Amino acid sequence: MRYMHTALIILSATAVGFCGDPLGPLLRGTRYDLRSINGRSLPWSTGPGFQILEGWIKVDNDSIAERYEKTASVVIADWTKPGRYTLRDRVLIIDYRPGWCTCAPGPSYPVDTFYVSGNGLVRRELYSPDSIVRYYAPNSFF
Repeated sequence: MRYMHTALIILSATAVGFCGDPLGPLLRGTRYDLRSINGRSLPWSTGPGFQILEGWIKVDNDSIAERYEKTASVVIADWTKPGRYTLRDRVLIIDYRPGWCTCAPGPSYPVDTFYVSGNGLVRRELYSPDSIVRYYAPNSFF
């Protein structure tokens, strides 16, 4: 009886590990499209002259993830930046160093942190006097 109880605990923990892992789709290469910023759908703007048109996050393999963004100001520009990633508890961290530079198109910071929230990813950027919250959701081709 004691062994059966231990076996049930191990099986339950294993099932939760396989079925309840919110980062599982990231490991399979699912693309997460930028769906909203501060609760508003795209295109998103802080005011006249600049818009974020689209974006996505994708884990390519066991060590590299990419972030893409397309913006419009005077011209339409886009960029894709790969970086090494780590997964920690419900957090995806993408490190774009070495090669990250504020002079080149790309992310504003050398490291991005995305929190798993439901089926999506959330990134919060702190800017005075407010913050920008980006929500990424899985792209489904079905």
